[in-house]
This record gives sequence, C-alpha cells and structure tokens, in this order.
Amino acid sequence: MSRYLTPSALSLAFLALAPTLLPASSITIINPSFQEQDFANFPGYLGGANPAAINGWTAAGGAGINGTDIGAGAPFADNGTIPDNSRVAFIQGTGSLSQTVSGLIPGKQYWLQIYANSRNNALYTMPLADVSFGGAALLTGQPVPSVGGTAAYHKVNLPFTATASSGSIMVTSNPSVPGDSALLMDGFTLIQRDAGEVVIYNPSFEASGTGLPFPGYIPTVAGWTKTLGVGGNVAINTAGGPFSNSFMPEGLNHAVLQNEVSLSQQLSGVVIGDTYRLSLDYYGRDGTAPTALITVDGQTALSGLIPNTGGQLSLTYDFVATSANPTLSIANLGVGADSSFLFDNISLRAIPEPSGSLLALLSGAVLLRRRRTA
Repeated sequence: MSRYLTPSALSLAFLALAPTLLPASSITIINPSFQEQDFANFPGYLGGANPAAINGWTAAGGAGINGTDIGAGAPFADNGTIPDNSRVAFIQGTGSLSQTVSGLIPGKQYWLQIYANSRNNALYTMPLADVSFGGAALLTGQPVPSVGGTAAYHKVNLPFTATASSGSIMVTSNPSVPGDSALLMDGFTLIQRDAGEVVIYNPSFEASGTGLPFPGYIPTVAGWTKTLGVGGNVAINTAGGPFSNSFMPEGLNHAVLQNEVSLSQQLSGVVIGDTYRLSLDYYGRDGTAPTALITVDGQTALSGLIPNTGGQLSLTYDFVATSANPTLSIANLGVGADSSFLFDNISLRAIPEPSGSLLALLSGAVLLRRRRTA
C-alpha cells in the first residue's frame, strides 16, 4: 500500500557541506491518533455511553474507537500492533471519516500519511479504502488486508500538490464483497515535502497529536521501531514540555529519547550510488548532556555528547547510498545520569551533482568533515 517518491539520478563522492535545512511545514490535524477521548463501552461505537462524535472528525456510518487502554476494548482492532500510542479509529461496513485542514501553500507538494489495517480477514470481509483530499482522489478501491498477529499496520504515503490553502481529508470504506468488514486507521500526518525527497514516515512526530499525559511517554511511535535499553523511554513533547528545554519544534511536536533508547526506520526508494542529504534539528535537555548516535545506511552522521545550552542545533549529513533500503537510526546511548536527546524535522533528499569548481574547492580534509552547527 505504500507509495514512494523516486529520487532523481545522481553521481558524486561523499562530501559534507554547511548545513542548509529544508523548509518543512506540518499541517495540524486534530486528534490524529484518536487519543483525545475515552470510549468506555464495548465495542466502541459512537453514541450511547460513548462520545457521540470523534473530536476533530466527521463520521458517517458505523464508526468508533478501539483501544488497549479503554473500556471499549479492541474487538475491531483484533490483529496487528497499534501504530501510535494505544487507540485507533474504525469504520465498520460502509462509512467515512473526514476532517478539514488549513495552512497549505497552493502549488506545494504534501504527503498525507496514514497507517491502516482491517479486522481479521479469516473471519470478516476485507474492506476497500478510498482516500481523497479536497475532493481529489488520492487512493481508490484499495484492498486493505489484515496484517495478522502483532505485525505492523500498512504504511500509506500519498503525495499530492495543493490547489488551495485548505481542504478535507476523507477516508471512505466499503466491504470488498457483501459481509461484515472493518477498516482501522491511525496516526494521520500531513507535511510539505518536495520532489526528490525520500519518504520518511512521521518525520516531524505529529502523528501522536497533543495533550499526552505528563510527561509524554508513549508506547509506540507511528512509523518508528523503538528499542529500549537501561532506563529508556520515548516521549512526544510540544514546545515548553517537561523535556523540551528551549527546543522549538517544527509543527507542534518533537521526539524525546530519555536514557538508553533508539528509534529506527527502514527506508525505501533509495538509489544505490546516488548521494543523499540527511537533515534534522536536535538539542539536549537541561541537566546531564545526552550522548547521541545517528546512523543512516550504516554510516555515522552524528556521534558524541550533545550540548544542552546555547540554542537549538541542526544536522546536515551527505552520504553515498550503499543500500536501496537503508535504515535510519537515532539513539541516546544513555551514558551517565538521566539524560534526554530531543530531535525533530527529519528530511532525506537526493542532492544534485555540484559543479567542477565546487568539487575542486571541497577537497582533502573538507571531504571528510561531519558537522553539526547551531
């Protein structure tokens, strides 16, 4: 179900340039991970003792919320690992969920990202999903098979060019054949990204929404694999959150790695031998400075003690791809006492071949530089 952008062809040996972060613009989606309400009554349908509507969303048909931490339980979300936090929305039978968002720039390209699954297809009918933005179809009649067991939900990345500053996200579900079907959805994000960028899921950590219980710890982060070490926790904070120091996130959220823990993601659509630029913002929490390790495609982009005074930092790292499916890993090594590593606004893009004069200038030691700058 995933759709990827194809980078333009490149050929250039490794070089590291002065950081130039790409502009990024996350569009706020209300309640993108469906955590804002408690649905106390099984099986999670709207109405009755449960809320009559889903915050931020307009529902039609048999919609509701399931979760591992609420009384409604998870009778529809009966397989797979919930992508973000502990709850998902469902549409049973024929129905839809929609939300109007604003702040887009006409003419710019955006990624609409969704995590999708369906009720156990061995017992229930497989649904067909349609997705549109502003009335324009992005996905039509897409079968959504159940992932089974504890597998990850399907990742869906839908690029489109904005034609107006606002529009409605709409997901519609229908049974593929007559019978009882249920489509499951979680972790909606909408972010501006240009052509030539490699798809990173949840690159600015907006899928979790806001208002998480203090201090923002989260069991699962949409798009990312969490690996815990000694004392490790992952949190999502907004500006001014308990871990945030003076970090100013892109959009509303940023990620926090407390003590020994990492987040990683396997990427696709990379061309072996081409050159790519990894960019992100980062910082350290007040107190013990964290020791970070960021790798991409097995190459070290950042390693060492991260300052927690003097302002937000930015990383730009250029590398030649050796794998079509490289892994991006971001870790706090948990060295010393309690420490937290903050980061946000991740981008990976193909970069053009520089001119001969620039190649001549960037020789010798310059070719070996890896820099992080404030």
